[in-house]
Amino acid sequence: MNHFINDNYALYLREKRLTSDIAHELKTPVSELINLAEVAMKFPGEERLEKDFKPQILRIGMRMKNIISGLMLIQKHSAKQTQLNDLINIKELVAQVVASKAVDNINVVAKERGDVVIHSNRIAVESIFSNLLDNAIEHGKHCEPISVYIGKTQSGQAQIEVTNTTHTEIDERDLRHMFEPLWQKDASRTSEDNFGLGLSIVSALCGAIGADVSVYKLDHNHISFSVTFKKAS
Repeated sequence: MNHFINDNYALYLREKRLTSDIAHELKTPVSELINLAEVAMKFPGEERLEKDFKPQILRIGMRMKNIISGLMLIQKHSAKQTQLNDLINIKELVAQVVASKAVDNINVVAKERGDVVIHSNRIAVESIFSNLLDNAIEHGKHCEPISVYIGKTQSGQAQIEVTNTTHTEIDERDLRHMFEPLWQKDASRTSEDNFGLGLSIVSALCGAIGADVSVYKLDHNHISFSVTFKKAS
């Protein structure tokens, strides 16, 4: 009974935090848009304001769009399984996604000599790995190596690990929150591009394809994300 109460209380706190974060993330840009509109109405025809306002409105609108799209994607995949109709060569997929990133500090290490193949959903797997790489690029130390390991578990399940050096101190409490929607280490939420949704999307997509995702610290400044896939049938 105590275990049940503790679990439900933790769920309540998580939902309360999520509601508060959604309100914060959407209320702030809405307030900015209102302020911009009020200033524009107060000074009609001001060329300097016109020049600055349009890019600001576009930036704010795109941020809101990305937040809403991310939340909808999480909701879409949180409650149902995705069809696993694609035969995927993990090494080839990893190479394609790495090549699409505009960085040159990603090192790919294949622990298996042969191909690593899974039956899954290609779009989901590609999105999972792409989001993990984006997270490593965004939160890793500049120019420090990002390591991608491709291999299999002892039971023969395909596995991808993404490891990077963190530029902020990460503790065990942070690890427990990383896959929660809109959670950010930066409490001030000053980033224009990071919404705290990438890892939540990874978690939702992993659940939809029956994969397992986990995170752990290797040492005080290295963090690793691991995705383990179902065996190919």
